[in-house]
Parts: sequence; structure tokens; C-alpha cells
Amino acid sequence: MRKDEPLISYHYSEDMASSTWLKSFLGISVDDDELQHISQPISEYGVHVTLRYVQAGSVLGVGILGPLMALCEPGVNVISVARMAGKCGKTAALFGFVLGPVVTMFNVRNMNMEQITETCYHYRYHQPQLIVDRMSVAGLGVGSLIGKLAGGNIGYFGAIGIVGGLIVGEYLSLSENDNQLKI
Repeated sequence: MRKDEPLISYHYSEDMASSTWLKSFLGISVDDDELQHISQPISEYGVHVTLRYVQAGSVLGVGILGPLMALCEPGVNVISVARMAGKCGKTAALFGFVLGPVVTMFNVRNMNMEQITETCYHYRYHQPQLIVDRMSVAGLGVGSLIGKLAGGNIGYFGAIGIVGGLIVGEYLSLSENDNQLKI
């Protein structure tokens, strides 16, 4: 490797466009050479930022805004708090879904391709965060499925599922960190 050559390469290829990122996200074993090959860094960065904003919106809506708004209504009970938490969580998650790409666009304008690629490379290696992300996406799926089977609003249950997935993911990532420290 030449001295002026970057450590991480940016090469666009259709065959590896998303497979390495997806394998890493799903927890499938990927060797270092594949992890260093980041074919679409802007897209990968955008997915990461958008997921963060959806997660933050869900937590804000389900954990803070929903319960506060429900407490302001007359005749507060557990059902009304849960319903309002789901409604606010869904709305805030959708807002995060729209805001994520906008924030990505503004962030990318201030970064060069090497910085974006380096950031994506570090995201791929950060196992505790990948665990949290996996669990939040799984929580979205499980929450939406429960909402569908219960005849409720899929979005409400999905937002609550994201928050549940984040909690489980944080717990699992803490145990992952403990295991890494003991080795």
C-alpha cells in the first residue's frame, strides 16, 4: 500500500453495493477485507443517520410526549396513556424518517468522501451499536405484527416496538461489552 493511499477504499460496484453492509447489520460474519470495501458510503451513512432519528423520535414520542399529552386530557387511564404514547411515537418516528435524509444531506455537504467512508467503516465495527440497531428494527417488526394481529394501529405498536427493541438492545449490548472486557 502506498503512503498516500487511504486505509479504507471507496469503490462502487453493483454486486457488493449493499451485501456487506447488510451482512454486518444482520450479524453475519464478514471478514476485514469485505468490511473495508464500502461501495456506497453516502447511502450507508444516510441509512445510519435516518435510523438514529427514527429511534430518537420513537423514544421522544413514546417515552415523553405521549404520556405528557395524555396526562393533560381529562379521564386519564392506562389505556389512554398507552394510546397517546403510541400515537406520538408513530408521529415522531415518521418525523425522524423524513428528517434523517435531510440531516444526512447537510452533513455530507461538510464532509469529503474519505471522511464519510471512514465514518461508515467505524459504524460497521461498532458491535454494541449494531446490536441496538438490530433490536430496534426487530422491535418495529414485532410491534407492527402484534398491532396487525390485535387489530390495532400498526404504526402505534411499531413505535412502541422500536422503544422496546432499543431497551432490549441496550441490555444485550451492555452484556456484549462485559463479555469483551472479560476476554
